[in-house]
Amino acid sequence: MVDESKYMAVERKWRRGRGWGDCDEGSGTVAGVMLILVVALLMGALAAGGAVLIAGAKACGVADTAAVSAARMLLEGGADPCAAARTIASAQDAQLESCAIEDEDVTVTIRSPTGVPVAAWVERRSRAGPQRCDIP
Repeated sequence: MVDESKYMAVERKWRRGRGWGDCDEGSGTVAGVMLILVVALLMGALAAGGAVLIAGAKACGVADTAAVSAARMLLEGGADPCAAARTIASAQDAQLESCAIEDEDVTVTIRSPTGVPVAAWVERRSRAGPQRCDIP
C-alpha cells in the first residue's frame, strides 16, 4: 500500500509555497480590466476636451472673419452687413447668434458645434471696425 500521509504532507507544503493558496486566482485579471477601463475613460475625457478646444478655436476664427466681413461691408456702404456675417458663418458650419452694429463697429456672436454630447456648442464673440483716429 501507498503511504498517503507522505503525499498529503507534500501537497500541504506545495500549497503553502504559493502564498495565498487558491483564493487569489483571477484577481490579476480583474485588476487588469479595471486598469484598462480607467485608461479608456481618461483617454475619452482627453479626446472630448481636445474636441471642445479645437471647436472653440475654430469658432473664434469664424467670429473674427465674420466681424471683419461685416465691418468691411458696412464701411463700403453695403445693404446688410449682418447678412455677410451670416453667410461667412454658415459657410464654416457655424451659426450667427447675434449681430450688432454700433456706429462703425460690428459685433458678432458665433455658435459652433463641438461634436461632444456634454458640451454641444461653443460661442465666441468678435468686434471689428475702423480704427479711431482721435486716440493719440
